Amino acid sequence: METRRFTAEEIGPAADIIRRGGLLGIPTETVYGLGANGLDPAAVRRIFEAKGRPQDNPLILHVPAMDWLERYCKHIPAAAYTLAERFWPGPLTMILERREMVPDVTTAGLDTVGMRCPDHPVTRAILAAADLPVAAPSGNTSGRPSPTSAADMLEDMDGKIDGIVDGGPCSVGVESTIVDLTVTPPRLLRPGGVTLEQLRAALGEVAVDPAVTRLMGAGEQPRAPGMKYRHYAPKAPVTVVKGEPSAGAIFIARHVREGEGIICFDEYAPLFEGLPVERLGPAADKAEQARRVFDALRRFDHTDVTGIWAQCPDDHGIGLAITNRLNKAAGFHIIDLDRDGPTAPAPICGRAPDYREQDAFLDRAAGRVTPNARPLAEVMARLERDRGLTPYQPTAAERVRFRGQVLEWLNLDGRPADAPFPEMDLRCWRVPGQPEEGRLWQDMISGKGLGRGAACRGLMEELALLEGVTEEDIRTRSPRFLNYAYILKRRGAIC
Repeated sequence: METRRFTAEEIGPAADIIRRGGLLGIPTETVYGLGANGLDPAAVRRIFEAKGRPQDNPLILHVPAMDWLERYCKHIPAAAYTLAERFWPGPLTMILERREMVPDVTTAGLDTVGMRCPDHPVTRAILAAADLPVAAPSGNTSGRPSPTSAADMLEDMDGKIDGIVDGGPCSVGVESTIVDLTVTPPRLLRPGGVTLEQLRAALGEVAVDPAVTRLMGAGEQPRAPGMKYRHYAPKAPVTVVKGEPSAGAIFIARHVREGEGIICFDEYAPLFEGLPVERLGPAADKAEQARRVFDALRRFDHTDVTGIWAQCPDDHGIGLAITNRLNKAAGFHIIDLDRDGPTAPAPICGRAPDYREQDAFLDRAAGRVTPNARPLAEVMARLERDRGLTPYQPTAAERVRFRGQVLEWLNLDGRPADAPFPEMDLRCWRVPGQPEEGRLWQDMISGKGLGRGAACRGLMEELALLEGVTEEDIRTRSPRFLNYAYILKRRGAIC
């Protein structure tokens, strides 16, 4: 089958495909949809065949205006009109009781149907020209990330459908919110562009279905699309890291391995230099994250990554929808740092439990220590000669993990870096008699020496003592001075 490409101006020919029982890719503000006449059982079955979609996964009917509701629904509650007046056209689907003319195949045998009026001028014009309700799930192969451009949809559907209308990129980027109005209180079945907070502002109490935060069981009947099955998944397995953005980025950096990719907030992309990275958007801009999330997942399908780590926003506003999509892409494989906490090692030489006590100790140490810094090259040459250290070139993943270790140490010590991720001159040495985890890592941050390693403590202390401290280290109480002072304290040289 040849898939015809239509421009946004070719409304008539596109609508003809719908009227003739064909399949048409349509742009909406959420994602691209795979549309067919929702009242024609044969046309609807073609949707399931093209997508490889399970037959128990109901479809949504798209209409051009609110007054079409009564054509296909009955016993419509006042809440439906309240929501339609406030959010239609827009990214909101309402579950209502269906009339008999809506076929079972469209609703997966349910007595209810999802209704939506999309906020995209091209698709609304097609709906009006076809004069039919259009059943349209997302235009991707079932289980894959949803398409947010015509090119994305053609990647999955070229040769399987009759045509596609290129209406440009989607402005929202995640599928519509679905709210069930046949129950009391109304129930959120799928988060989307209309937020839970907005629904509650309009209706009062709105419950949240458990399927928003977990996978449904095999025997459970989904009442709306996207509830039961693993959705939105790229080819590589996904792990979602939930928590404060900087903590999440550092956790990923500590655990990522060679060959894995990262989806992260824009601010933290420099941390992962050298590894495959897709930027989700600024940490504070959830609207941009929603627009990018599916594109980020899809892009990794064009790589050979063996796994994907993904940061996610908090659950407020549209963040709930983004988190829901990422969690489903991951099969709910989630690391929740807020709940579980990272398993982070302590700094090399520990830290005082009370900053007042620590500050008093550092003041005493500053009066006892004199500047004695040696060039790093001289120190490492001595260790190579005396301890048999061998320099080697670190991999990209090792560089990322080391940056994560350094930043974690700085944060634990209460001294976050001036910039999110400072430039590092990373050099590595293998330590004789130590396993791979015993490699010695040394870096230079912003011109100030800060030693950090995975080798034995004794070697790390020897390195720190040989390197010494500068006058500026002593004056500013730098991390290097803190480390140096606590080593001297442990060895009894300072009380």
